[in-house]
Amino acid sequence: MPWMALCIKNGFIMIKRISGLLFLLVLCFTGVQVQAGGVTLGATRIIYPSNARQAELTVINSDPQNKFLVQSWIEDEKEHKNQDFIVTPPLYVLEANKENTLRIVYTGSNLPQDRESMFWANIKVIPPLNDEHKTENTMQIAIQNRIKLFYRPLSILKYDTQAPDKLQFVRQTNKIKVTNPTPYYLTLVNIKANDKGIASSLLVAPFSSAYLTTPVRGSISYQTINDYGAQTTRVIKKIN
Repeated sequence: MPWMALCIKNGFIMIKRISGLLFLLVLCFTGVQVQAGGVTLGATRIIYPSNARQAELTVINSDPQNKFLVQSWIEDEKEHKNQDFIVTPPLYVLEANKENTLRIVYTGSNLPQDRESMFWANIKVIPPLNDEHKTENTMQIAIQNRIKLFYRPLSILKYDTQAPDKLQFVRQTNKIKVTNPTPYYLTLVNIKANDKGIASSLLVAPFSSAYLTTPVRGSISYQTINDYGAQTTRVIKKIN
């Protein structure tokens, strides 16, 4: 029977028929080179003040030899492409040992002015197929980085450093309800209950609640991520 091989090349997935299983095994385990990027981002999140003309993100290529094709776009919280943000340049070649600045401009209508709005910045890095590998079995892997973009209105522009301490925890049968009474998105990390780890992270939207699926009692401790991507001081709260 024919077999199907999955090939990833230049960011596209292609299905090819292979007449024999032996050839498929040889293709998978011999002579296949996987190329990935030496491209990193200058931040782990983007804060877009509503009174700013644009937000910026640095893309860095630390590879001394290879250049990469970089494609960028913005999605809303539900991961649908958002046309209200313009990313410049949307598609370009990042040369070896170089960096470039992406400029993000919001052109849409007014967003809520009493709380943050969250989006996703997507940066896809596509490696080149070098001339010496064109006759070989080469798997091209496009690496997609995705980081949070927070649009912050002028009314709450100065971040409240006490916001992480305002979270409320209430036990509900077999889960913990986490309520965020602040206008900021709060990302909890290193979450522990009675000094035992129960979750690696949890995102709680402004004036909303999220749930930890664990029936613990007593106290809970956590850290949050600040505007610079660093972890804040650990907070310990009682579970009501």
